[in-house]
Amino acid sequence: MVELGVLLGTGSGGTKDQAEARKLFERAAEAGNPRGVTNLAALSGSGGAPSDPGKARALLTKAAEANSAEAQYQLGVMNADGVGGPKDDVAARAWFEKAAAQNHPGALERMGDFAESGRGGPKDTAAAKAYYEKAAALGNDSAKTALKRVECPYVIKDKNGKFVTNLCF
Repeated sequence: MVELGVLLGTGSGGTKDQAEARKLFERAAEAGNPRGVTNLAALSGSGGAPSDPGKARALLTKAAEANSAEAQYQLGVMNADGVGGPKDDVAARAWFEKAAAQNHPGALERMGDFAESGRGGPKDTAAAKAYYEKAAALGNDSAKTALKRVECPYVIKDKNGKFVTNLCF
């Protein structure tokens, strides 16, 4: 169901049919398939018909508990932003941490951000740097930028206030 949904959702090898892809992802998600859940969430986030955020959160929770790193990451985002339920930085950080333990690049970057700012737990610049380094090594561009900021925290701006460079000591 998931693979056929991907083909229909992207139009690979035939006609693009997001409505049919959604039905297949929903069936897979209801059956407990983690990729069905995360693909359904991705389809909704990419301009597909709006889904029920509360239902999406519940389905993602099932997939996350089945150890899907993508579902754990998506749940972290939903908790961090208050989508489909209350905003909860502690829960968001916990979900990001679980996905980061599986080397999910986005979760590693978000854990770096949470550790750097102290959001949802203790502030820890050394841990933030380590998370950013792992995410950057996996190709996450946001982590590369954040790593530079952590390593070189002093910012030089021109007379108009525009960024020129970072100073490292």
